[in-house]
Amino acid sequence: MPDYNGVYKLVSSENFDEFLKAMGLNMLMRKAATSGTSTITVSVSGDHWKLKQDNKVRSNEMEFDIGVPREVKTLTGKTATTVVTKEGDTLLERRSGDGKQPEVVRHFTDSQLTVTMKLDGVTAVRVFQKQ
Repeated sequence: MPDYNGVYKLVSSENFDEFLKAMGLNMLMRKAATSGTSTITVSVSGDHWKLKQDNKVRSNEMEFDIGVPREVKTLTGKTATTVVTKEGDTLLERRSGDGKQPEVVRHFTDSQLTVTMKLDGVTAVRVFQKQ
């Protein structure tokens, strides 16, 4: 089992802009999300997780307990419910309540975090290298 805690730096990104488009983000918001180098800082304590994603333009923090539904504000300003479950070294995030139901899978290895996002037939994959 990998040590999840640490900083992960983006090394590749495929189809992310198309995924953001499917999510309903306008061009300005998509540019902000895709500009510069992204990092994700992961902190885990038992079933409590904190993921902080930073790029040149914005920072986004997500804090959750495995299996516990929580209310979130989406980038489009809507309210939704999300729940994260864990299977082995993989986190599965499902969202509902705002008309969009993306699936986000975060798979950890000793050296990488691979984030696969799916919505309406669009799949994006982003790979982060542990620093």
